[in-house]
Amino acid sequence: MLNRTFSYIDMNNDCHNVVAIIDAPKKLELPLNAPPGQPGAYACDFRVNGADLDIKGSAFGVDEFHAVLGAFRDLRLQLDALGDRIKFLDIAGWTGIPRMVTLGDSIEVQRRIEAVLDNEHKKRQDELTARRLAAESKEKR
Repeated sequence: MLNRTFSYIDMNNDCHNVVAIIDAPKKLELPLNAPPGQPGAYACDFRVNGADLDIKGSAFGVDEFHAVLGAFRDLRLQLDALGDRIKFLDIAGWTGIPRMVTLGDSIEVQRRIEAVLDNEHKKRQDELTARRLAAESKEKR
């Protein structure tokens, strides 16, 4: 089970801590004639407990990993619908759950787009690392 606490502003403008929970995925019983790797062979439930929220759902996947990724995606979509009423790390309207996007209509296009994104991410990580090392070096002087 995974969980994350958010701040939530209800309709009366009262702030509450609410907990989003993603349960461990479970294997579903499929019909005997279902092929191996059948989509929906695993389910991963999620919910948000607290205040007046009633968020719950299930994501399905061909394996446990796929089902968990789907639960993150679906939970994020439902929390995003709350707009600025949800906060994570004191940032209104942000869940801290990364967006998962299908890139392109073929694996080749997806890989090219991912390479560009990975390169941009690496540049940013390199910049942050250089800043941290410069700050550490300055502190040692």
